Amino acid sequence: MRYAPDGTKFVSVSSDKLARLYDGKEGTQIAERDVHKGSIYACSWAPDSSKFATASGDKSLKLIDGTSLAELASHDFGKTPLDMVVGCAWADAGVVAYTLGAALSVHDPASLAPVGEAQYGHNQSINHLLYTGGKLLSCSFDSPDEGKSLTGAVRSWDLSTGIASNFSGAGHGSRVLKLGAFADGTLATLALDQTLIFSTNGTYGTKLTLENCPKDMAVGSATGVVIDVKDEIRTFTVSGGLGASKRLSISPMCVAMAKTDDLVAVGNEDNSVTVLDGSLNVKHTLSQHKGQVAAIAFNADGTKLASGCANKELVVWDPRAGTPLVTGITGAHRARISCFSWSPSGTLASAGVDSLILVWDLDAKVAKHKIQNAHQSGGVNALAHVNDDELASCGADACIKIWTIGAVGLS
Repeated sequence: MRYAPDGTKFVSVSSDKLARLYDGKEGTQIAERDVHKGSIYACSWAPDSSKFATASGDKSLKLIDGTSLAELASHDFGKTPLDMVVGCAWADAGVVAYTLGAALSVHDPASLAPVGEAQYGHNQSINHLLYTGGKLLSCSFDSPDEGKSLTGAVRSWDLSTGIASNFSGAGHGSRVLKLGAFADGTLATLALDQTLIFSTNGTYGTKLTLENCPKDMAVGSATGVVIDVKDEIRTFTVSGGLGASKRLSISPMCVAMAKTDDLVAVGNEDNSVTVLDGSLNVKHTLSQHKGQVAAIAFNADGTKLASGCANKELVVWDPRAGTPLVTGITGAHRARISCFSWSPSGTLASAGVDSLILVWDLDAKVAKHKIQNAHQSGGVNALAHVNDDELASCGADACIKIWTIGAVGLS
């Protein structure tokens, strides 16, 4: 229900598909009309109170006369549930519409013709971030029918404009868990529909079906690994073929792979870290943590491995020697460490379910930057360095933030 800006009338819209117009002072009904073929989710008046826009589940945006309720213009968005228009607002640039598929678009205030390209984002918890090829990639899911089904969502962000684009082609049928980029630019995406998809240039490509529900994935230069709920680890190649597999003796929680393709690290339920070679032969079992290992990451050249646990402890290892390089960092986070990111020059950032991001001076064992309350509704899910001075983060609040962490300070 919305009052006209001049206060002389107000309109109500509903799931009964009707718009009802009332006198602004007395509240008496002036007119009513069936203006959509589906539920009406929102309405917004023009600044001059002459007309208003309506957003509907019938996948259309309409302009309605503010006196007679006659239809003045209409724009159809598509035919899928994700095209349902769930919000609208009148702005200086025109009528802004928002769809269930997280598309934000601006429309001419007279004809409702689109003005410029639609902007896409996320409206669910974002699971992972990856900076590659000059773009920031993010993954999540959409729920087109209020949780009855899911569809995977991957966005490619142009950081110079802040605008994201969707991937084309047949994607995932459920939540996308992880992103990984091979040396040749091929993108691997892992989802709860038990599929791996290999994509190039924003187009989904070869789809590989896995035997079991996956937990995590990591990608090197030409090889990747995935761990699953049956405690199995399996390799795959950039061409989409499955390789070696191994049943692990301990339940794995997370996995990382060096860009040299010759080292794999698995964080385990029993608080240990297992280091394997590229053929999945065990090289080292690393013991230092007092909680389940929930985050693990190699630096750029594979000479260092960071691990973090539910006991809020951070350890940096020499993965080839199997020895600790940095220990004694515990309690800096107030809850489980959830993710890491190494900068190109080797600076480590950590984040947790405490919504705290820390950028470390590992030599001094102190955080040189602290970002508190970085994300709401469940903490930080992933970090990704854009460069040495910019760090991206995402969370359960469906937001992506870019932090400046240069020598001059934090913003």
